[in-house]
Amino acid sequence: MLTIAVVNSKGGVGKTTLAASLAVRASRDYDRVAVVDMDPQKSAIDWWSRRGRTDNPTVFEAPDTAADAVESLQLNGWDVVFFDTPPAFVHIMEEVIEAADFVVIPVKPSMVDLIGTQDAVVRAREIGTDFLVALNDCGPREKVAESARAFLLNHNVPIAETQITHRVSFITGMTVGKSAAEVDGGRDKAAAGEIDRLWAEVKAAAIKAAKAREREHEASQ
Repeated sequence: MLTIAVVNSKGGVGKTTLAASLAVRASRDYDRVAVVDMDPQKSAIDWWSRRGRTDNPTVFEAPDTAADAVESLQLNGWDVVFFDTPPAFVHIMEEVIEAADFVVIPVKPSMVDLIGTQDAVVRAREIGTDFLVALNDCGPREKVAESARAFLLNHNVPIAETQITHRVSFITGMTVGKSAAEVDGGRDKAAAGEIDRLWAEVKAAAIKAAKAREREHEASQ
């Protein structure tokens, strides 16, 4: 089972939207995809309810701990699990990073957001969980995104090649329980393509990280 956490202690960076979009895309590759909603606001749960409480992906409310969720879902045969996390609750973020195979850190391309993302990057490095920063909600021709990418690379922060553009279809999708790729019969091919490419990056990195964690676990036995 692959476990992927979408985290950032900074609010407003699009964690729930990205987690939902990736989960919908992952459901094309895997039969059983889950999202665990660790946010007290239950935004992912609300989105899933508007979606019709589908089987794939399915959204679960947070258990006592992220480790409990991983254990339970693994025993029940889930293939991929995404954790959607709240802002500000650093202890929840740390717990989820530790439980996950891989971490995606969405960030908007502004200096305020880049500075606010430091906590997530530092925690992932300290815990030792592999991660990627994903530039999210970028303007279509926003030069600041190039500056943000250069800033991150200059600080040796791994960053996804794919960046997600600000599009109305993402907002509409969350409102009606869909992904941007599903809105209006899938007319927004550009949004779908971005999520396809980001998922390909995340999937490959998460599989690699999960295998490495498994080898480390076996070596410690």
